[in-house]
Parts: sequence; C-alpha cells; structure tokens
Amino acid sequence: MKRTGMAVALTAGLFISATGSALAQSFDDVSQTFWAESEITYLSDQGIISGYEDGDFHPNEPVKRSQAAAMIVKALDLETGNRPSPGFSDITRDFHAFEEAAAVKDEEIITGNDGRFLPNNSLKRGQMAAVLNRSFDFSDGEGSNYFRDVEEGDVFFHDIQAIAQADITTGYQDGTFGPNENVTRAQFSVFLARALSPEQFVEPDRTTYINERFSYEVTYPDDWTAAQEADNGDGKVLHNDTASTIRAYGTHHMESTAPDLSNYQEVTLQNGDKAHYQSKREDNTITFDLVRIEDDIEYHVSGEVSEAFYSTNSNEIRDTIYSLKTVD
Repeated sequence: MKRTGMAVALTAGLFISATGSALAQSFDDVSQTFWAESEITYLSDQGIISGYEDGDFHPNEPVKRSQAAAMIVKALDLETGNRPSPGFSDITRDFHAFEEAAAVKDEEIITGNDGRFLPNNSLKRGQMAAVLNRSFDFSDGEGSNYFRDVEEGDVFFHDIQAIAQADITTGYQDGTFGPNENVTRAQFSVFLARALSPEQFVEPDRTTYINERFSYEVTYPDDWTAAQEADNGDGKVLHNDTASTIRAYGTHHMESTAPDLSNYQEVTLQNGDKAHYQSKREDNTITFDLVRIEDDIEYHVSGEVSEAFYSTNSNEIRDTIYSLKTVD
C-alpha cells in the first residue's frame, strides 16, 4: 500500500560562517556548510532522524536496513501496534526495531530477503529507490531511462526511474546511479526530505546559466530578478534588487588579487568538487563568497543580500552556491 508523506515546513537556519551569528547545530559533525545540512536538520526537527549518543550524526556512514525502516515508519507516521508478525527468521520480538520491521513488512515497503530482514546490512541505492517508491505516490517512470548503468530488466529499474522522474535523485555527474552502492545516512536524508517536502527541497522552476568564456554553470531560481550577461562574458547577475545582489562570474587567477583562502571554509559542492566559502553579517546585510580555483581560473558565486531577502531565500541561495559546476 502506498502512502503519501505529510509535507511540513521548516524555517531554515542561517547559512553563514562562525564569524556571524547562526543557529545551534543539531549534530556536532554536521556543519552549516555541509551539503545535506538543510535536509538533515529538517528531518531532525520532525523527529524522523536522530544521531548517536556522542552527539554526532555520522552522515557518511551507510544506512542500515533497520534504520531505514525506523525512518520510514516515522516519516509516514505508520501505526506499529497490532501488526502481524513479519515472520523474519533473523529478528525476534526483543529486537529494538521489531515493530518497525513488522510495520514496513505489512505495508509491503521492506519485505526482506529469503525470509530474513537483514537488519544490520547496509541499504543499497537500488533498494533505497524501491523503499521510497513503495512509500510515496510517484509515477511509474514508464518510458524513462535516466542512467546508463541501470538497464530495463534490472530488479529496481522502474523504482529508480520513478524517483528520478520525481526529482528525488539526479544520480552522479557521470550519468550513473550506482544501484549496488551503499546509501549513506546523509544521502538517505536528502532523498527522504525531497520525498516528504518536494515544495521545499525539489525546485523544478530553475534556470541553469552556462558561461562559455570560463566554462562553468550555475543553477538559480526562475523567480529571481536576473540581469543580462556581462559585456565581457565573465558572468551574470543572478538576482538584483534595491537591497540584494547575487552574481556568478569567472576570472583569471592572480595571486596579487586572489582572496585570502585562509579566511574561508572548505566546502564540497553538489558534484563533489571542493571549493571555499566565506560569509559575514553586518548592518542587516549578509555578504558571502564561494570560490573555486581550477586551472588558473577563479570561479565565484557571491553576493550581498538583505536579511529580509535571506530569510525567505536561504535554501535557494544555498542551493545556488552549491550548484556551481565547472565544465570540461
């Protein structure tokens, strides 16, 4: 039985560095510059995920099948009482996630393997696609083939196409999905948050700006007030109003004019590339700069925005910053 998760709103925390004021972190090892921070915070605030006793979330560890079951039960608010015994041979009633396993088995979301639940096994990306597709009302992905390493006839083919069509996943930059790879706790958090609240975490109304002079691209919301590309071709103003400006541009790297990266934090972009980020708040204005240096070129996404603009566009700003991609 498919169930539709209830979408809930979240007031995003400020995406600024330690030099400015910021909301307290939910987990010691998930900083405000971590690529999945918004989704992890969202699920934590809703009581869907939790960390470990040491205060960490361990975002890069694989998700166990029992953990996935517990998160799905909480996300869908499934009843766990009076469920029939799941009949798994490898867990008993004193197992900590027995009721959750019974609920997801009864709902035909996680049905086990050869009579076993395999609670401590890592969830694979293909299995994750099936779990999400069975939990939410996605289309069947009929006629689609988004990834070159997933072929029709593969056991999770239609599940993977369905979550891709719903923009729950975009796969990897090389056009693969990696169905047999482990799902990390951060990845599962992102996929689950997108499924629960697509209006917050899935943004189809976006424009990708491609710069031919310096070979990079940035994706930003359609409803921002964008300007024309600069006459010299180095970049574009992605948003401009009387109090807020956001721009993307490239420039030749010179040590004499380059920013001092010792004052920046290292961050990881959506495609896995490394970059550096700095932000400050002063006089009700948030100033930020993301810079990536590659092959003697500096790539920047920077801006100065009012607190009023930031308060309603924090997620969009963060996604735009992290969408920077240099093109081979």
